[in-house]
Amino acid sequence: MSRRVTLSASLWRVLLVGLTLVYAIPLYLVVTLSLKSDGQTARAPFAPPWQPYWANYLEAWNASAASGNASLAPALFNSALIAILSVLVLVVSGAMAGYVLARRKGRAVEWVFLLFLVGITVPQQLGIVPLFQMMRSFGLVGNPLGLVLMNTGLLAPLTIFLYTTFIRSLPTDFEEAALMDGASRLRVFWDVVMPLVRPVTATVIVIHGMHVWNDFFTPLIFLLGSGKQTLPVAIFSLVGEYSTSWGPIFAGVVIASIPVMTVFVFLQRHIVRGFSGGIR
Repeated sequence: MSRRVTLSASLWRVLLVGLTLVYAIPLYLVVTLSLKSDGQTARAPFAPPWQPYWANYLEAWNASAASGNASLAPALFNSALIAILSVLVLVVSGAMAGYVLARRKGRAVEWVFLLFLVGITVPQQLGIVPLFQMMRSFGLVGNPLGLVLMNTGLLAPLTIFLYTTFIRSLPTDFEEAALMDGASRLRVFWDVVMPLVRPVTATVIVIHGMHVWNDFFTPLIFLLGSGKQTLPVAIFSLVGEYSTSWGPIFAGVVIASIPVMTVFVFLQRHIVRGFSGGIR
């Protein structure tokens, strides 16, 4: 019996190592191609760079707008601004709405919760045209803050669903004790509930932060011509009409990946707990 268990565990380890290698191949290609000149890429695209070409990172970072390319420095700032503000508004508003839906009882509350569930299933691309018209009428096209408001509305259903289901799984003893001590409902929310929902907050930060950070279609439409491109749009602008230097493009991809990977490393231990609590 022990041999069977050992053999099964060994097979699982081999399978997991194989899957890890498969998933590591794209990362390897991105990093190696970002360190190669055009000549090295043409001669040996899959081989490690025998002489790292760091100029790709300087070219990507300092790309001139006069040459038709967008510099990554302001694009990095715009992406960070939009992602941080969007996630901050989503966490605060989603946690508040989820707390109310989790603690209030009644048919009206269930219907509101069902409405948010329906919002999760609707593709956001279906509403791009009316959204663009509405944003233009309010003068928010070309404004990063307008993109923050739109991200908040589009991603609110999933955020509220995660917070509501997670808070419903929490005991109410601490909240009732705080209320009996004279704390207001808002004080109970900030001082008692918010520390308890840190796992789902980390989940919301990661999944929505990655979505907003990597979003290409929405900034392309709503920030077009404003000179306030985000990182994905700025990287796309490095693609030439007749010829393309792939080194700076992959260098831009590496630069854009570093903030997301850093946040994920610091919050990864909360993510699984947040998802498991959010689907009870």
